[in-house]
Amino acid sequence: MNLNPPDNKSVYERYMKGTIESNANVLTELIIELIDTNIE
Repeated sequence: MNLNPPDNKSVYERYMKGTIESNANVLTELIIELIDTNIE
């Protein structure tokens, strides 16, 4: 899972927001989105 893709700054920003703020909801949504994207 690439949490810092060069073509999508939003992924990295959401990852940092989730980790810095200890926001499990943000991280969960991001991980599910990335998994769904990789399956297609």
